[in-house]
This record gives sequence, structure tokens and C-alpha cells, in this order.
Amino acid sequence: MAKIGLFGGAFDPIHHGHLAVAMTALKQLALDQIRFIPCADPVHKAHCIATAEQRAFMISLAILDQPAFRLERCELDRASASYSIDTIEYVSKEFGSKNQYFWLMGEDELQAFKTWHRWQDILARVDLIVVNRATVDSDALATLVPELTALAQASQHQLWRVTMAPQPQASRLIRSSGQALTDLPPLVADYIQAHHLYQKK
Repeated sequence: MAKIGLFGGAFDPIHHGHLAVAMTALKQLALDQIRFIPCADPVHKAHCIATAEQRAFMISLAILDQPAFRLERCELDRASASYSIDTIEYVSKEFGSKNQYFWLMGEDELQAFKTWHRWQDILARVDLIVVNRATVDSDALATLVPELTALAQASQHQLWRVTMAPQPQASRLIRSSGQALTDLPPLVADYIQAHHLYQKK
């Protein structure tokens, strides 16, 4: 049985912060792999600047030297909207239901988790890995975390808390300014410059 982390997002673009979160989760929970899952059209966010194929290619560049990191294209190949539960069901069918699956998210996403499509089914299918965010008030999670933990445990799953140093990188800052290339893996920074992405018009 493999322990597989699922890390979804826009990744517009992927940066060092994303990689640090994934590596911390990989080590702290002894995962076998983490699959980066770029969404085709984000449900909860504005449309992306880079195309789906560009974002996927940047992920492939960013994880070249990390054998435990994989690119998962299932949401890009899906014709409908990208819902996490659909991805979880697909991955479980594709790679085997006997594996243990973990959905990786930040505390900011956890705060809105009960607004997600079929969120109860997510808790019944995967463990949640929740990474601390410096901008989130921990008091706001004081009631939510025990509630979700109890619901997860009722389906023999867990909610795991992962703590790491604050990550200053933010995709929105890179998109808005086209700067902060030092926050990016070198191959990703080169790709962005070569394709003139995130430049102000």
C-alpha cells in the first residue's frame, strides 16, 4: 500500500513555497509520493493568466529533480469543472483503492472547506493534511478542526496538522508584478521570461 499525497491548485505559477509545503508534508507524514494536480479552470478563484498547458509544463520543470513528486493531469483532461471529489475518485480508481490518499491544503482553504462540493464525501475518502498559514487566525479554526476531525475519524480517516516556517512566496504577487523570479525554481523562471508571462501590459 502506497501513501499518496494529492496537491491541487491553480499553480499560476508554481513557486518555492508550493515545493516547500509538499516536501514538508512528504517528510512529516512519510508519504511515498505527492501528485501535483493543476486545475483546468479554478472553481473558487479567478481565471488563470497562464494556460492550463503552461501551468502543467511549469510544474513538470519544477519537480524534475524530485522523484517523489509527480504531475497529475486528470483535471486538465476533464471536460467538466474541476471538483476535488471527482479527482479523488479518479485517482483512487486509477491507482488503486487500497492505497492511502491524503489531500494537501492550507489553513485558509480549510476555513472554506465546508463550502466545497461534496465535502463530506472527501472526508470519507481521504485524510486531510492541513498546513499552517501565517495569515490565518488559529482561533477561527478552534471549532472547525475538532468537528472535521471527528467526521474524518468516523470514516477511518484523519486530519493531520503540518507546521512549517512561514512561506513568503505568493503566486498572486508574481502574476501582478512579473517580478520575484527568485521565488521560482530556475527552470520555471526561465520559462516565464522566455514566454513573457505575467508581464504588465
